[in-house]
Amino acid sequence: MLISATYLNNIKKYSENELDTIALSLYYSKKGDIEIDEPKVEINLQSLQVKELFENDEIVQYLPVRNEWSRYFLISAPKSNEQYLNLFVEIYPFEQVLLRFVKTQ
Repeated sequence: MLISATYLNNIKKYSENELDTIALSLYYSKKGDIEIDEPKVEINLQSLQVKELFENDEIVQYLPVRNEWSRYFLISAPKSNEQYLNLFVEIYPFEQVLLRFVKTQ
């Protein structure tokens, strides 16, 4: 499994909104006949909005890892004053991942 997360608030288009916005790229090899659901995602233990993106969505161009096998998601949560963002991703039934990165202004 390959997971890549990109904090979008440093991009002018997203810097002035009231949300912390992250683009998430997921790649996983198919495990038999098991279908993988939309990931469960939390930022700093807050519930948030998850929207699936597609290859032709503008946001996908900002992602460092792009390919035809990945699924892309736009993650939005109320803006936090915390210095760190803890992005918890659970992809049932395979993996749980915690990505922690410094929030920059």
